[in-house]
Amino acid sequence: MKAKTKAILFFHLLLFFKVKVHGVEQTKELMTWNSCLKKALEVHPKVKASELTYKAYLDQEISAQSGYYPQIKGQVSVVKSFNDLSTDKTSETTSGSFILTQNLFSGFLDVQRAKEAQTRSKMAFLDWEYAKKEVTLELKKTYVEWVNQYKLNDFANKTLARRKENLNIVKLRYSSGRENKGAVVLSEAYYQESLYDQKNSEKNLLNIQGKILSQFLFETINSEDFTEKVLFLPEKMIRQTEPLKNSELPDKVLKTVDYRKAVLSEELLSTLRFKAQSDFYPSLDLAGSWGYFDEQFPLNKQKWNVGLTLTIPLFTGGKNTSDYKAALKNFNAQSFIKKNSYQENLSNLRQINLSFTLSLEKYKVDQKFAEAASIRAEIAKQKYNNGLMTFEDWDKIESELIQREKTVLSSEKEILLNEANLEYLLTNEESQ
Repeated sequence: MKAKTKAILFFHLLLFFKVKVHGVEQTKELMTWNSCLKKALEVHPKVKASELTYKAYLDQEISAQSGYYPQIKGQVSVVKSFNDLSTDKTSETTSGSFILTQNLFSGFLDVQRAKEAQTRSKMAFLDWEYAKKEVTLELKKTYVEWVNQYKLNDFANKTLARRKENLNIVKLRYSSGRENKGAVVLSEAYYQESLYDQKNSEKNLLNIQGKILSQFLFETINSEDFTEKVLFLPEKMIRQTEPLKNSELPDKVLKTVDYRKAVLSEELLSTLRFKAQSDFYPSLDLAGSWGYFDEQFPLNKQKWNVGLTLTIPLFTGGKNTSDYKAALKNFNAQSFIKKNSYQENLSNLRQINLSFTLSLEKYKVDQKFAEAASIRAEIAKQKYNNGLMTFEDWDKIESELIQREKTVLSSEKEILLNEANLEYLLTNEESQ
């Protein structure tokens, strides 16, 4: 507990610790899981691209509603003409006018265009959400690897100290003639192996830190020198999700991003079907203009006109019929795609949820084995010191303890990775 308290105090002190980089005093940037995630979602190109695409579709959604409003424009023209029968032969007319057009009916085409734009905006929003989920999943997996590697590094240091202590015990027994040379050499080999594991663990820790910096935070800091600017805090990754009940799975599938995209695709194709159908209807347009004209400035002659135009499609070479049939078939096909998406997502969710549940159970089992191995190791050490146990039997128990403790760390990591996969499939309620 004292060591743990010192470690916590050390990290709190580092929050206020300043370093010099190229002669300039700077404060180290503390990177926790939440700060890493926040920055990654702010700077990752995949997220930024999908966000801008979504905003572009929002602009197109506003543009699609323009058909509901009248179109007004100003027009100025200067026309010079020649007539051989005229006395002047050439004439020049200048005019200025306002022109107004308004579609009164177009077979509900404007309604379908607006619906299409709204649906595409919703799909773009899901793509944005999907991109954030992808980045979150990959970052969490990498961060879990880093936290696990930090624990493995701490474990390697403890194992190194344990192997050194065991080596001293064996050497002491050998010097008193109670142990053979082979036991000493094997203990030295164990110590050298632990020393290698400890160095390799530190190297892996730096490599994972560099991966987080370059692939998610897009920092160009060399992983070997990252401590000059960045301090990673190995906070405890707490499980926040509980396994789902089997009865909950069907409803949860309806909220997955993939299935929601399939539903929106069906809505989009339905809109396109009605949009194609609008070509069969007549269209009615109102147009009018008002202005002045004359042969010279100022313009003194007034003109205006207003009229209704009814356009009836009689024959288009089969284009309208073919377009509608194609849109109808695409819509019917999407209904099957949606059903398939539901089944696939249900299967994936069931498998991931099962893996998550089993990893929780396995962790409990591994903890029990590690607890038992720890108790047995303490007893075995006392027996070996008192000459009541052979080196071979003691060595087996020591090796089992080390392996069991490593297995517990691996099980912890597996739980968090399975939780990340489950969170990736599920949709946050607030994003509905």
